[in-house]
Amino acid sequence: EYLSALRKGMGFRAAPLRLRLPRWCARLVFQAGEAVGARFVNRQTWTLLQAGTRGKDLHPEALPYERMASERDRRMVRETQLYWFARLGVAFLWLWTAAATFFIWPKADTLAWLASVSPALGTMLVLSASCLLDASLGLFSLFRPSKRLWQAEFLVTAFYTVVLAVCLPWTWGHPLGPLTKNLPVLATMLYLAMQETRRAK
Repeated sequence: EYLSALRKGMGFRAAPLRLRLPRWCARLVFQAGEAVGARFVNRQTWTLLQAGTRGKDLHPEALPYERMASERDRRMVRETQLYWFARLGVAFLWLWTAAATFFIWPKADTLAWLASVSPALGTMLVLSASCLLDASLGLFSLFRPSKRLWQAEFLVTAFYTVVLAVCLPWTWGHPLGPLTKNLPVLATMLYLAMQETRRAK
């Protein structure tokens, strides 16, 4: 009921599905909210909901849940949703790139591409290190985001882009855009870096 009231206050439609959860499940939801910095779903809110906050006389300035959200709160929610979509998307991109490169795509092709940049790079050691770097960036994107992380990812992606553009120029004209798609990815990383500054305030 509390979450439904918050959705109404934020201007969202009613949830299409409502589940009655055990108390321990609900507590985990509020603990997760605490972990990601949620304003209305956190440990303090959970404690207040359990203890109850209404006295014998309702304060004349008290608002019901569905009316306590301001326009600034609603804007913050929209920005937070966009931030999480971008963050999860970038994390998936790094993790999938690492997994696909190491486990799915023919290693001979990848090693040949690396060797075209420099013969010394066409080794399994370099390939494994590259996959480890990609996977690490993906995990940090999920669990330890920061402005410096997004800036580092921007530099790594920009470096990859320049190297591909110079050493594998055919990627520019590929219809699936393996290189040109890096441009919106770079823009997303800049957006995330700016958002980290705002969220830290």
